[in-house]
Amino acid sequence: MLGTYKNNHTPVELRCNACGHTFERSWKSYSLGAVHCPKCDPPPPSRPRTAEDEVRARFLAKDLLMTGPYQGGQVPVDAVCLHCGEPCSPRPASLFYQGGCRACGRRAGADKRRTPIDLVRQIFDECGLQFIGPYVDATTKTAARCRSCRTPVAPKLNQLLNGSGGCRPCGYTKQRGSWKAAHQVPGLLYLIDFDLDGERFRKIGIGKVGSGRLEYWRSTYLVDVAQVVHASFAACYEAERAIISERAPSVSGSTETNRMNTPSW
Repeated sequence: MLGTYKNNHTPVELRCNACGHTFERSWKSYSLGAVHCPKCDPPPPSRPRTAEDEVRARFLAKDLLMTGPYQGGQVPVDAVCLHCGEPCSPRPASLFYQGGCRACGRRAGADKRRTPIDLVRQIFDECGLQFIGPYVDATTKTAARCRSCRTPVAPKLNQLLNGSGGCRPCGYTKQRGSWKAAHQVPGLLYLIDFDLDGERFRKIGIGKVGSGRLEYWRSTYLVDVAQVVHASFAACYEAERAIISERAPSVSGSTETNRMNTPSW
């Protein structure tokens, strides 16, 4: 047994220990006598039996080349896909009403669900990015470049659709269904104080108005908000970078946090 038993009527995936062939069968069918592997011990062919030449022509019509013997309409026949070269074992009777190679069918289904490349380029353009590619799927990073500052980025399409993943220096973001540049998005620059192991620290940060950034810090870490400055998100981002860059010579590397007993922000 490869599958999980649910009830007497639900087929369970099985594998023959002799030939390795996998198939499905319910416990009810098994208990009524269907106890043999359909490949090792195929059932007798029904009459009238379809001529083998006609079966081979049916396989070729589905772009399959038979490599195994034909033993009946319900007995799987070994074949090879002429497109992808993958082996498969369809039942001849099933080729009347459904496709042949499952591997090609899965790829065709994935291609059908994949976002058209023209729409992908349009989405990248709307968020201020020059599409470079290649595009694989919505969950794979795609090479691009910011049209404004020429910064190389590699967002996922899903990130762009969810309102993130644009050029962070330029701050492209999704607001109410349309992409806007950072100078059009209201932001905030904040200082927060918090305790860690009995010592007091201060942290600088940025966020977008309405994103709940400060509420997250208050509720999760019980911080005290020292100061908040409202400006465009682009201005807040540049200010944060400038402050951290100016502080870098006085601390061990660039950081957003410092001890309260060191020079203040």
